[in-house]
Amino acid sequence: MRAVIDTSYLVEFLIKPFNEGFRWVFDADLIAPDLLVYELHNVLLKALKIGQDDLNKFQKILINLNLKYINIAGDEEKIYRLAFKHSLSFYNASYLWLAVKNNLPLATIDRQILKIAECKFISTGTV
Repeated sequence: MRAVIDTSYLVEFLIKPFNEGFRWVFDADLIAPDLLVYELHNVLLKALKIGQDDLNKFQKILINLNLKYINIAGDEEKIYRLAFKHSLSFYNASYLWLAVKNNLPLATIDRQILKIAECKFISTGTV
């Protein structure tokens, strides 16, 4: 399976990597905007306040994933329009944009994005 993964999903996965619902992540071809690295580490540092030992554990899990970071430079205007249209953060719109642009499912647990997805936004590919 190929999918875009966002920070919200990745954090949940890192906390529960061997939970049955997350097993697919180990076998998937994942892509994410390159900003995921910064957003993920900010969440780990500020929101979860994890220490160096937990960070090392999470890094080992991340290394075992087939995760490719995509440079989204040049798509800022389209991402901004998407963010504005749906009242999303630029970060969240970046994940959504990457999914739509590549016609891929988006792995997220973000309620705001899921609400948009319920409106068939992702499946239509319309921005």
